[in-house]
Amino acid sequence: MPRPPFGSLRLMLAPLVRRKSRALLSLAALALGACLVTALFTLYRGVQRNLGHQFRRYGANLVVTPAPGVLLLPRSQVQPVLAQFPASVGVLYDVGQSAGQSVVIAGADLARLRQLNSEWQIQGSGALPQAGQAWLGVNAARLLHRRIGDQIELSIEGRPASWRVVGTIQAGTSEDNQVLAPYPQVAALARRSGYTTLQLRVPAGAAMPAAIARLLQLLPGAQPQPVRQIAAGEGAILLSTRSMLLATTALILFTVGLCVAAALTTLALERRRDFALMKALGGSDLSVMAAFVGEAALLALLASVVGILLGALLAGLMGRALFGLWLLPSLAAAALGLVLTLALATLAALLPWPIVRAAAPAAILRGE
Repeated sequence: MPRPPFGSLRLMLAPLVRRKSRALLSLAALALGACLVTALFTLYRGVQRNLGHQFRRYGANLVVTPAPGVLLLPRSQVQPVLAQFPASVGVLYDVGQSAGQSVVIAGADLARLRQLNSEWQIQGSGALPQAGQAWLGVNAARLLHRRIGDQIELSIEGRPASWRVVGTIQAGTSEDNQVLAPYPQVAALARRSGYTTLQLRVPAGAAMPAAIARLLQLLPGAQPQPVRQIAAGEGAILLSTRSMLLATTALILFTVGLCVAAALTTLALERRRDFALMKALGGSDLSVMAAFVGEAALLALLASVVGILLGALLAGLMGRALFGLWLLPSLAAAALGLVLTLALATLAALLPWPIVRAAAPAAILRGE
């Protein structure tokens, strides 16, 4: 005679419907856990993206210089790096003379340099300098007594040039003291080909060592150096945020787990007669326990759907309040909420195993 299918959906739903208060308590606790897990991980991804965006405004976080004893990074070796790292730019520096003053002249692809340093404040038309034009750092403009529209006379090792000032920049860094011009005209004036430094912006954290390793492959002998203030700051914030997230999630899951475990244990105590009857009908301890765990899994599945939807709403509201934009949960965040909720409900449902095993049909059905 085949054993009754105690794991069938109908039999698993029936006890939950009869004991609505216990089932609703477990459902609410599991939904709360799924909601908070989804919201927190969505918020963390939002912090990660927005923090990276904010730090990108402050320029490069990785600088590559030539090997010791080498003056320049060859253009032929730098071009593949520029192709693989979109947020990068090569810069050629030299020291020139203007109005009796020494001044640093920087040549670069100014479009890429401007993109890498979006925080710069530029006065002027906003157009990039073309051939025969240049930007002046605010300190260099004061030193040389030049304004937008003036001509600036420069020389490097006696070779003269006259460029028109089309804008001034305020960067808060060494660029405030420099003359910035397109790379071809600086290279022609300095009679050099190559770059003094290569400036890059790469993601912080684990991506930084991988980027450095790749750069060493492309530029043998070069010296990549993270800009500590930016790279360390971003990495520290992300690390502390991740640690807080993990600690908060663990606390939430522990609290929800205790609540669900208490509710399911009480439910199991109330159902000892049901367990005994199932055994009397031919069910084994494992099949009865599987039915009970299945009930908890059904609760967890329903709670996950409700919790993920509420978590998405909560994350969206928090994202709008913190970042001014609506955050949407990723599939990974939703999957994590589902898996953790199912795992938590399953573990909590396994705790009443001694109650299920001790449910002796003869004794309980006699009322003992």
